[in-house]
Amino acid sequence: MRGSRNGNETQLSFTVYGSTEKVIHYEIEQSTDLLEWKGVISLKPQDLMQLTLNDSSTAISYYQVKAVLKEEGIHYSNIVGLIATPEPDLALKFYPNPVATDFYLKL
Repeated sequence: MRGSRNGNETQLSFTVYGSTEKVIHYEIEQSTDLLEWKGVISLKPQDLMQLTLNDSSTAISYYQVKAVLKEEGIHYSNIVGLIATPEPDLALKFYPNPVATDFYLKL
């Protein structure tokens, strides 16, 4: 499993090696503490293994894939931790606008 995060947008993808004949479904799970996991989306074996989620948490979010199999139980992928990238608080103001010869910068 791989992932990236930009603001509230989380992009996840995973690769399935081997046959998916025994797979009932895949479930993307999310956690903020690595102890409690909640399912955020369920995918059929034939679905595309790449998705975008809206995650408004301001801390780190962890994701994993749970594969539910017909005869072999449940298998889990590696865990991916993604840190929120908040919008910068820095605001620049300059005046006058448009500038003739000199301008003032305010942070």
